[in-house]
Amino acid sequence: MLHICLIGIILSMQIDTLKVSNDSANIKDNSISVEQKRIEPNNIQIPDTIFASFNSDTINLEHPLPVSQIIYAEHKESTSVFYSIIFPIIMIVLGVAIERSAQISFDNKKMRKNGERWKSELLTYAQTMDCQIVALEKYVKDYCDNPTAYFTPILPIYHSLDGSMFDNMDKEDLFKFLNKYFKSNKEAHAKQKKIINFTLIVKFLHDQAKEAMVSYERYSRAFTDDFDYVKMEYAGELYAASSHVLKEMPPQVYSELSILFNAAFTGDAEINPFALEKSFIDPSIELLQSYDKQVFRKLNDSLLKMKQSIGRMKAGKANIRTAFVDIIEQYKLSEKMLDEILGYFPK
Repeated sequence: MLHICLIGIILSMQIDTLKVSNDSANIKDNSISVEQKRIEPNNIQIPDTIFASFNSDTINLEHPLPVSQIIYAEHKESTSVFYSIIFPIIMIVLGVAIERSAQISFDNKKMRKNGERWKSELLTYAQTMDCQIVALEKYVKDYCDNPTAYFTPILPIYHSLDGSMFDNMDKEDLFKFLNKYFKSNKEAHAKQKKIINFTLIVKFLHDQAKEAMVSYERYSRAFTDDFDYVKMEYAGELYAASSHVLKEMPPQVYSELSILFNAAFTGDAEINPFALEKSFIDPSIELLQSYDKQVFRKLNDSLLKMKQSIGRMKAGKANIRTAFVDIIEQYKLSEKMLDEILGYFPK
């Protein structure tokens, strides 16, 4: 019995109970103060409302409240400094740190990817330069060094050597990538600069080869047009000379001139002016040396124009040979430079 009384006293000390009948509710909390008010806005009766303030985070009801009963509860105790100030700051700092860490990780992956891409493209350059050198050497050997070669062979110009693939590649990432493997920023910058200079040199050589080829093809077409014009001029003069044959030239000589012309320009095969110099032009000039009448001098002049035209074409071949031989040498020097550059990258 004494135990029961003590328990009753302790409970009465810890729990303040407010009994509300009809217009009230029983709320149990040792830190709650309850004030019952009747709200009558505009003199209109509304269900009773209980206003409660509490310090703990729990309100315990002894009995269910009527459906119409409303409780307004207000927490009187402010939150701790840790949760109100320090904790939000920690969360902000942690969020920034996580975002920064993620950005650093992304940048490092991007830098490594771009660095490997530079290496991959440079390795591709090594293979393509080999192909370009072989193509240029074959052109020089088969065409430029062959005195009777007239028809211009196809020269592959590898457009991948124009450097455009490096235009959109991140040069700053290249520096960061190199900076991981060298002792100082200065050294990494020097390596980066050498790589970029290499790409510019190869681009220049590509442009030079392309320009030389285009220029020579234009020159060759002009030569062909000029030669064809002189050929037609000679044909007209040869026909005009036929009326002077009996008086000024033996028929046999004129016949030989006609045979030489027909052999040179009759047939389905394309005309090679270089091959005609010895088979047609020189023999015809020799036949006309003994005849100085104006009509025959015109024939001789036309033949000399053909010979001069062929001479200009040979000079053009010599010029394109000089240009390509120089480009080949520069490509070979660039290959040595590339071998050194590839050593900058980890294997």
